[in-house]
Amino acid sequence: MKRGYNPLIVLSAGELFKKYMLIGKVAKELNISYSLAYRHVKKYFNEKSLIKCRHMVEKMTGRTFSQAHSSPKKLARIEKAFDLYRKLGTLDKVSKVMGVTRERVRQLLDIGTEFGLFHYNTRLEIYEQKKKVADSITKDQAADILLKEGKAGLVDKFGIDYVAARGVVTKFKLNTMDLRRKKRLSGIMKSYNEVVQQLGKHPSTLDLQTGTTAMRQINIDIIEHFGGIEQFRKDHGIQFLHSKKLHLPERMRRAEIFFKHRKSFIRQELQDYLEIGTSVACNLLRTFRRRGIIKKIQEGSIQNAFYEVIK
Repeated sequence: MKRGYNPLIVLSAGELFKKYMLIGKVAKELNISYSLAYRHVKKYFNEKSLIKCRHMVEKMTGRTFSQAHSSPKKLARIEKAFDLYRKLGTLDKVSKVMGVTRERVRQLLDIGTEFGLFHYNTRLEIYEQKKKVADSITKDQAADILLKEGKAGLVDKFGIDYVAARGVVTKFKLNTMDLRRKKRLSGIMKSYNEVVQQLGKHPSTLDLQTGTTAMRQINIDIIEHFGGIEQFRKDHGIQFLHSKKLHLPERMRRAEIFFKHRKSFIRQELQDYLEIGTSVACNLLRTFRRRGIIKKIQEGSIQNAFYEVIK
């Protein structure tokens, strides 16, 4: 005699299986044998294996088999692990609070993700995210932060780990000592350019040695980092023409710049500024006095004759 299917049992078995996902529970509820319940469940879902029937139920209900048979206590433990992970940020800290291993915390978070309670990034996803962030960092950004705060600054600023931070440093071939030296040299050049703007010419060695405190500091820095002013000029392509080699028009132009920044002066100051001798200085002063640009207001020695600039 061929075995048939009872439509009512098929329908009831299917609905009960959606609820429990266990053949034993279906058989008990319908008061039938396990094998009969098994055949009617397969008939309801039109599948040949229990695993496929279970997968269909998971898709239909949005619940996994594990989730359906997890106790409220276990679900609460899983949610607690995730809440702690969000607050503390690391598996190690969560494991210490919960009194379990790091691996067990990771398993609970994976189970919660499988149940659909939340989404925990796997190690591969976290690695890919941090690698993407690290790849987006530019060389200038990395150099600036590395110079101020070191690798810890990269970790704090971009939320990457030290491995990714080392990768950024290696990619751009950054060295903290070299960055500090470049910054220092940049500062020296900036101060030097300010002096050039102030004087209207490239300063001579005497200008740097006897000038303001800032000029004397520039001279010290140049000697420390370049060995001397000549090497500094050579490295930066500065063509410095000594005053003794200047033609008269250029010497006159520089003298006018000297007068522009002063109300009064002595002859020796002009000689030091232009790096010229006494006779040349006297001739220049005589020329400018005839033009009405300066006037002598106090006699003194050859070096200390006092002049006033006429505005």
